Amino acid sequence: MPAGVELVNERCAEKDTILITNGDKQGVIDSKGNTVIPLEYDDINTEYIRGMPNHLIKVMKDGKVGYVNQHNEVIIPIEYDGFEEYDQRGNGSIFYTLKSTKEGMKKGLIYADGKLIADSIYDQVGYINDAGLISVALNDKYGMINTQGEVMIPITYDFLMFNNHNSEGADDFKVALVTRDGNHGMVNELGEIIVALEYDHVSWFNWDNNTKQWLANVIKDGKYGVVNHNGELVIPLEYDYISGFQYFKELGHSLAAVSKNDKAGVIDSESQIILPFDYEDMGDLRRVNIDSDHLFIARVVKNNKLGVINEKGELFVPADYDDISEFISGESGGRNTQVAQIKKDNKYGMVDANGAIVIPIAYDEIGRSDRAFSDGVVHIIYEVRDQQKYGSYNINGDLIVPAKYDNIAEFERLDDAQSWLVKVKWQDKYGVYDNSGKVIVADHYDDISKITTVLGVIKVKSGGKYGYVDLNGKLVTPVEFDEAIDFDKYDKPGLWLAVVKKDNNYGVINSKGDIAIPFVIKRLSPCNQITRP
Repeated sequence: MPAGVELVNERCAEKDTILITNGDKQGVIDSKGNTVIPLEYDDINTEYIRGMPNHLIKVMKDGKVGYVNQHNEVIIPIEYDGFEEYDQRGNGSIFYTLKSTKEGMKKGLIYADGKLIADSIYDQVGYINDAGLISVALNDKYGMINTQGEVMIPITYDFLMFNNHNSEGADDFKVALVTRDGNHGMVNELGEIIVALEYDHVSWFNWDNNTKQWLANVIKDGKYGVVNHNGELVIPLEYDYISGFQYFKELGHSLAAVSKNDKAGVIDSESQIILPFDYEDMGDLRRVNIDSDHLFIARVVKNNKLGVINEKGELFVPADYDDISEFISGESGGRNTQVAQIKKDNKYGMVDANGAIVIPIAYDEIGRSDRAFSDGVVHIIYEVRDQQKYGSYNINGDLIVPAKYDNIAEFERLDDAQSWLVKVKWQDKYGVYDNSGKVIVADHYDDISKITTVLGVIKVKSGGKYGYVDLNGKLVTPVEFDEAIDFDKYDKPGLWLAVVKKDNNYGVINSKGDIAIPFVIKRLSPCNQITRP
């Protein structure tokens, strides 16, 4: 090693290399003392020596930073004031570059091999999107550049959001929502204006299989209309509301709920009236995804009451209700259904998409208690409250837990994803039900721990003593312990350990109820650590 040179930190160096320093300069040598990086840099960031692409090493010289390789060849010029990380992309690692100017810190973009994407001249630089475009901001204006740094969408907009539309049967359609001076419009990936900047609002496009064109809702002066991908108004600005168009192959139409002059109906994408304007209001059209005679359903208001119609305009849920929620989909017991909450005379119930009342209109409150995904469907349990008592129905309207309890917890899913357990409280006693309505643990315990189904056991308390039951409600241990903690230490496959206290001594049991460590321990460490003999 040269005279006066000091070893700085061998651990942080690249394999078989050593970071060295001599006065104010740093360099790198190999294990034989050969120079890898000369002693010419003010700083070599050892954090970047290990694991960077192409063995890049971040160096500083004369107050500027860049990257060199293991042969001291400059890969990214040593001319920047800093770098920010950019995630890995299919075309290699990328860095944000930073340069200090009199206008403030400016940002650019560069590949790890030194190929420049964008000079450090922007206030903000985004990611490269699927269309190969990058959003940039300069002086509070937004636009987009390509990976050659060429401006594709002029940096003149107050707001910009890009989207690559795709749909079966249609070519991809790349557009950006833009605003300027409070006016909204759209441009394509070449920066060409396709929807004039003259609207108060423009929605994203949706493919219309009926007219074979992309359609977007627009609003101007409080009125709704629809434009196509050429910016042409295909539905005039004369409606008070237009929902998004949906294509119904069975009908050969794309349909939307609309309102006009305080009346609501349904039109197709060619402005033809499909259902007359007979209602005071109408919600969005909802496709029925269960076995039903109805293709779609929509909530409607008639004479200040709510009901539900189908595609024929039939009120299969009569307009008798004070409120009807949106329909949601779920599954219980192998049956798919769609249900909505209904309200009448300050009482709540549930109706399904066929119009059948699945939960009687008799409860003071109904709220969705829990949901989980299994095989792509939603499992939902409902809580009901009647005179301050709680119970549960499933989404099919089957009563699971009678509405007699003072409290009911969230349902906990078991490993099979079809079974659930719930803790209930009645007259200061606790029990457990499953989602079929079966009593798992009778409600005679003073307390029950939070149900942790992965352990397969539940801690219970009665008469000041503790014990454990399994997920079928069968006692795993007698309820005889003075103290007990939840099982939390893994012993061997299928078994867990817990510390318990009996007759003033501590011991350890496993989740089968077997004694793993006898009751001979007088005290525990502060963390209740289990130590096997």
